[in-house]
Amino acid sequence: MSGSVIITIIYAFCGGIFGASIGALWAFILCTIIAVMGSLVVLAGGSDFILMQVALGPIFGPAAGGFLSGVVAATYAHGVRGNHPTNNAKDIVSPLMGTSWDVLFVGGLSAVLSFYFAMLLSQIPYIQKGDTGAISIVLMSLIARVVFLKESPFGKRESIEKHGIFGTNNYELSWCGYMTPKPLLMMIGISMGGVAAAIAAGTLEVLRPLVDSGKISAAAAWTVPLFFTWGISGIMLTMMALGQGATGKVPVTHAISLVGALMFLHTEPIFGADIAILFGILGGIMGMAVQEFGARVFWNHGGNHIDPPAFSIAINTLFINILFSFIQ
Repeated sequence: MSGSVIITIIYAFCGGIFGASIGALWAFILCTIIAVMGSLVVLAGGSDFILMQVALGPIFGPAAGGFLSGVVAATYAHGVRGNHPTNNAKDIVSPLMGTSWDVLFVGGLSAVLSFYFAMLLSQIPYIQKGDTGAISIVLMSLIARVVFLKESPFGKRESIEKHGIFGTNNYELSWCGYMTPKPLLMMIGISMGGVAAAIAAGTLEVLRPLVDSGKISAAAAWTVPLFFTWGISGIMLTMMALGQGATGKVPVTHAISLVGALMFLHTEPIFGADIAILFGILGGIMGMAVQEFGARVFWNHGGNHIDPPAFSIAINTLFINILFSFIQ
């Protein structure tokens, strides 16, 4: 085992412990704050280390300590140790610092396994074209459900039989039921798809001259417009984490933003920015629709958190990137 691999394992393990200690949602919010900060550094012509290695890499990426570790640790705390602070593995807001050392250890270990699982997926033809971090988040969370809660990947059989796999019991079972009605979902999909595409267009105007001058890499110039609005959407979740009642009912839009930006980035070289923004809106609708589908199939009836936005990012990036690999 090379020294660089050992260091990467240490990064992921330590980040995973910390992410579990503060809770998955807070870890993700911190991750997105770092991503926006890193994007601003790149937009200023600086290093992409903060963005690529800290926010999206082994140190605190979503597939490591920036989200996944908290989900798996919460599932273990509830299903195995019985010491989750709210006795609910779906609660990804509460910090797990007050549980036990093994809960945090599971968070660190899961971050390492998830990070390297994502790297393994990136070696598989066609699968490598998707966001392998998002794929890893979904699969690792499902494995945690099966192993720690002894549930099927789709959740509790009684709930599925009573309400139907797509049933919400008048939104009582729904993930973020306040945004589940279809007209609201459509409005949010259109809105954030368009916003993400517009911001991607603006950042590209700044980034392309920096690539031409050799100040930043082409990879960074693709990553910043793809993740910038994703980061803003993630920071918005602070309102959900801190809000009570109506105050916390904010739309969850980071998957919608990323898919909208991705559609823009693929179509802008073909059709130009003006038309590509319309494709960005289409991407936002796709992100919203697949997110809700994932919530109904994997979240609503289950005992732990299977992240609908990660599911949407996994499916949509795989589909869109494969599609445009044949077109371009």
